[in-house]
Amino acid sequence: ADRTVHLAFDHHKNTLRYVISQAGAATATTWSSALFNTVRSHLVAGQTLTDVTYPRFITQPDGRVLFEYRHITSGNGDSVLYRYDGSSSPGVWSRVGKFVARDGGSRTYDFPDANGVPQTFVSANRNAYHDSFVYDAAGWLHTSWTWREGTGAKNHDVLYAYSTDDGVTWQASGGTPLATADSTYIDINDTAAIVASVSERRAMLNDGALDVDPLGRVHIVAGYNDADTPSENNVRIATLRRYHHHWQDESGAWHTATLPYNGSRPRLVADATAAYLVFAQHGRIAVAKATRSAGYADWEIIRYYAAPATFRYGSTPGVDLQRFREHGILSLFIQDEKSGVTASPVRVIDLQVN
Repeated sequence: ADRTVHLAFDHHKNTLRYVISQAGAATATTWSSALFNTVRSHLVAGQTLTDVTYPRFITQPDGRVLFEYRHITSGNGDSVLYRYDGSSSPGVWSRVGKFVARDGGSRTYDFPDANGVPQTFVSANRNAYHDSFVYDAAGWLHTSWTWREGTGAKNHDVLYAYSTDDGVTWQASGGTPLATADSTYIDINDTAAIVASVSERRAMLNDGALDVDPLGRVHIVAGYNDADTPSENNVRIATLRRYHHHWQDESGAWHTATLPYNGSRPRLVADATAAYLVFAQHGRIAVAKATRSAGYADWEIIRYYAAPATFRYGSTPGVDLQRFREHGILSLFIQDEKSGVTASPVRVIDLQVN
């Protein structure tokens, strides 16, 4: 609402590093460091945020901003939300609360050692690796994730939840209540949130992709091995991992298709007629498409881009979701591998898809 620019940077279980610009910076014709205030360690005055990892900003339909981050660490982390309201001057941050809990129950699973001998793990803590947070046309907030266990550090399951009140309360796809922020939490016991059961032995990526198309259909892409994938030492081979497209139709039923692709952590956008998947693969950026009219069973690569020699293989291309929704342009952001502390080039690739 106040056209401020928000930055959070340099985090992996660190004290918050946050900068907010002066009002109007988002539409300023020229930029300089003078537009930005000093780095600070809090959102709400006097409340330093510690153990911050993977912070992200989510723009609400009314112009306010959500800030989501993982508190503590991998395999032992909570998901927490704050909200920025720029309708007053200066804008004000407030806490929405924790909505995913790292504890709540133990999980016992077997995973073999290097010789294929089964080892039993009992994990009392975990974290949610969220794919994304997106708003739909009705103003509902959606997220999907996989669990990362604390003991054994293995990923499992595709899960999904939505909120009709900007992250205060959360429900599973069938409407089952899951959480009320800072009161009750989504945890390992909430099996209603599971879209697909994927065991720890199936080489699951810890970061997938999510979007909701204009008709309200939820699309999730997750990377893992099928149950019949060949294995070594009783573990599915990671190089044989494939993307899986899980999508929910208008009746609420979920459908799953295995895609013939493997690569980096993917990104996904969807409009009323098609879904588009972006990923890095063998030194190239690939864009794949499937259509609604074919029931999303016709995935094909529609464009390859040769990545620069200095592109970091395995990196995840960024996608400008807002530009796609407003203009039908698939705008991709990639960055070259850095050398020491020297800044590396940033590249933007635009593809007109509709």
